[in-house]
Amino acid sequence: MILSNMKEALLPLIDKTILVHTLVHRVFFEFFSYVNGRMRAEMIEALREHLIHMCHTRDGSRVAMNCIWYGTAKDRKTIIKSLKTHLVKLCKEEYGHMVLLAMFDVVDDTKLVQKAILEELLKSLQGIVTDQYGRKVLLYILCHRSPLHFHPDVVSILQEGDDNLVSKKSKTVRKRELLEHMSGPLLQYLEDHARELVTDNASLLLILAIITHATGKTSGAMEAVAKIAAEPFGSDTMHIVEHPAGHITLKKLIQNDKDRIEAGETVLFSQRLLAALPDGALKSWAACNRGCFMLISLIELDHPGIKDTVVSQLTGIKKSLKKVTFKGAQILLQKLENIT
Repeated sequence: MILSNMKEALLPLIDKTILVHTLVHRVFFEFFSYVNGRMRAEMIEALREHLIHMCHTRDGSRVAMNCIWYGTAKDRKTIIKSLKTHLVKLCKEEYGHMVLLAMFDVVDDTKLVQKAILEELLKSLQGIVTDQYGRKVLLYILCHRSPLHFHPDVVSILQEGDDNLVSKKSKTVRKRELLEHMSGPLLQYLEDHARELVTDNASLLLILAIITHATGKTSGAMEAVAKIAAEPFGSDTMHIVEHPAGHITLKKLIQNDKDRIEAGETVLFSQRLLAALPDGALKSWAACNRGCFMLISLIELDHPGIKDTVVSQLTGIKKSLKKVTFKGAQILLQKLENIT
């Protein structure tokens, strides 16, 4: 009876001039925290075209997520259409981006999601990649709920929709279909914007996620990064091997090859890197601390072709390494002496 009376009190508030207020969002969220069945379905039907006015707050976004989780296929379709032209803004909001993640989780009509949501996001990919919440949306498609990218509290909220009875399609199939749609454009974007991405701390995890999880040919994106690493030292800009973010990007990509080798994959970043480097490049890397750690990572892959290539190219630098005091050179020297 209380919930029924509350519903009747809330229905008149579904007006765009009132729905923008945080206090109203809180009341609706409290209602959804307790209601279920027919009463919840009626409220979702009343709200489904107006959720865009609520997504900018914590409570409002949770209301929108509840409508997506427990709404019918028709409700979900109406919600998606109502958000058209607002999706890029939503993608960049602290709370709004969570609404998109909820959609990716439960909407069975992946063709609709691709056409109505993902295509609109792809048109503004530059702005999304450079936004902290926009990157979260891309990472969710690439890695889903990976603990590397998503806090347990965020995952816990998203898991609330896992038990909905409306979604019939396998979660694995939904995730794969969305990933396949986004992989090509993301790999191309990385290929075209490799230089700005590899030297940006904020983009580091996105680069790794694209190369690690995107489906299709990753060789072009790998080669774009390798080509930057192959540039000689001494230019006007800091070399990627010495760059605070760049060297971590390279190191992580090299270390990620361990998983690729274990998975039986034949396309390795380390191989693309060595193929792009001119003669003598590895020796120049050994002249700086971060470069030495890069070489150590290549040796520690323990891949016959990669390890042998690196060791053979570093022949003759042991004396030079003994003269320097930085930590990377000492460890690299020890590695080389143990091998040879």
